[in-house]
Amino acid sequence: MNRIFAIAGTDLKRLFRDRSALFFVLVLPVLITLIIGLATGGLGTKVRLGVVDRGSGALGAELRQTLAHSPRMRLTHYGSPSALRTAVRHQELEGGVIIPAGYDGDVRAGRHVTVLFVTNPTTTPAAVRSAVAAAVNRQSELAGAAGFTVREASVTLDRGYVVAREQAVSGGGVRVESRTSFGTAPLPQGFSYTAPSNLILFMFITSLAASAVIVNNRRLGVTRRMLASPTSATQVLLGQGLGRFATALFQGTFILLLGRVVFGVNWGDKLSAASIVLVFAVVSTGAALVVGTLARTEEQTSALGPPIGIGLGMLGGCMWPISIVPHALRVLGHIGPQAWAMDGFITIIGRGGHLGDVAPNLLALAGFAVVLVPLGAWRLRRTY
Repeated sequence: MNRIFAIAGTDLKRLFRDRSALFFVLVLPVLITLIIGLATGGLGTKVRLGVVDRGSGALGAELRQTLAHSPRMRLTHYGSPSALRTAVRHQELEGGVIIPAGYDGDVRAGRHVTVLFVTNPTTTPAAVRSAVAAAVNRQSELAGAAGFTVREASVTLDRGYVVAREQAVSGGGVRVESRTSFGTAPLPQGFSYTAPSNLILFMFITSLAASAVIVNNRRLGVTRRMLASPTSATQVLLGQGLGRFATALFQGTFILLLGRVVFGVNWGDKLSAASIVLVFAVVSTGAALVVGTLARTEEQTSALGPPIGIGLGMLGGCMWPISIVPHALRVLGHIGPQAWAMDGFITIIGRGGHLGDVAPNLLALAGFAVVLVPLGAWRLRRTY
């Protein structure tokens, strides 16, 4: 066992003496996460909300004013629901509110009213949904309280609203209906998406690039010298595999902690997040072993690793949400492990999922590991 750890430790020391390797393991993922996270509103920039209001009356105007005063939103008025939906679909807006005609009269008459909230699942932050719902619910409370005051105190409806605002009594009467313009469910925003996507992307790419150590050992005769010592082929194999696994796990854990401490990412259920990182590290290890045995030179690992990692990352949702691409591409994306890992992170970060919810994703990743690790080990053993 000591020999296995010694081999793994030696490989890690050689890797981390390389300044370019340290840049790719530690610095580049942070820079990419920071740049893309800022570009997608990671620091809480105001989001663009469209409003359609055609003859909604005084209460509709009051609702618009409430939304306009929100520190999280910048309002833009649209002339028709179709124009607003198009703007949301084209990502000119993060969301939109459609206040129906006759809103004021219906609310005052005690009739149920539906305020439509049009969303884009890739760009509408949960905080905006909450702000819109809170504004409409506030008017729902006022409507219920005003109606109660009219019935009990025999005053006019306008007077009832005055009393209701003074007393801030809860009530009902208006409901919010949320519809997505396309897609199936909201996604994490800002750093909450870029941190897990870059974690997955760079764990895989770095592992493939680090397979150069395997090639270097073979080229310099290090492997042969280890086998000439009282070290078995199994120990050499396990040591080299452990070195690749430790590299992937270190980088994944680093980005996980950095995302939480520096970028404020709430990773959701900790056990689920740790499980995804752990299993994906095993998958990355298997891929590194395969590439390390296919490549004949260190330059070939550099030529193979990044294109494979970036290509699978693009298909798997590390560059953009996989939910916005056509169905055929979503299916194609799941031929690689990245899509399964990203689906798992979206489930726990964006939807509050737990270990049971990501079990299918973990099983799929385990399937990749079961194929890649034995294949890489078999090919590596043949090179001894």
